[in-house]
Amino acid sequence: MKRLLVIDDEASHRMMVQAVMQDVGWLVEEAGSGEEALTMLEHSRPTAVLLDMRMPGMGGQEALDRILELQPGLPVIVLTAYGTVDSAVDAMKKGAFDYLAKPADNDELIAVLEKACEYSRLIEENDNLRRKLQNSDPGIEIIGSSLSIRKVVEFIRQAGPSEATVLVLGESGTGKELIAQALHDASQRAKNAMVKVNCAALPG
Repeated sequence: MKRLLVIDDEASHRMMVQAVMQDVGWLVEEAGSGEEALTMLEHSRPTAVLLDMRMPGMGGQEALDRILELQPGLPVIVLTAYGTVDSAVDAMKKGAFDYLAKPADNDELIAVLEKACEYSRLIEENDNLRRKLQNSDPGIEIIGSSLSIRKVVEFIRQAGPSEATVLVLGESGTGKELIAQALHDASQRAKNAMVKVNCAALPG
C-alpha cells in the first residue's frame, strides 16, 4: 500500500491531507513535529513524506536534512505557506523531491504524490537489482530470471573454469560479447586482460 507521512504542526491541515489522500488509496500517517517524524522513520519507511517548513522546535529545513540522512532517496515534498522562489530552489538543491505552496490544490497534491510513488518504486527496483548483482556469482553479471538465462549462467559457471574452447553464436545485439566477458571473468585467467579481436576487420 502507498504510505504517506504528513509532518505538520497544524492538526487541521493533517486531517485535510489525510481525507484527500485516503480517497485515492493512500494510507496516511501523521506527525506533529520534526522530532516525532524522525522517531517514526527509525522504524518504518513510507512511500513519500509531506513536510511543512514552518514548525515550532525543529524547522522544516533541519527536518529535511535529517530525514534524507536517515533514509536517502525518500521523496520529500516540501509544503509551506511562506513559499518563495528562492526557498523552493534552496529546498530542491538540498534534496526535496518537489515543492508546493500551502494550501495546495488537491489535484496538484495528488499528482505530485503519485509521481513520488513512482520514483520510490524505481528506487526500490534499483536497490533490488543491486542486491541481486551483489549476491550473484563472482564474474557473472547477467541479470535475468528466465529459464533460458538460468541455463546460460549455469553453462558459464561450468565452462568458465575449464580449458574448453567456447563458440558463442547469436544475432547482433543478443549479448555475445557479454557472454564472452562472463566466461573470461569466470575462468582461471580472469586476472589477465581479455583481448577482443574483430575478425571481420582482418584482411583475408
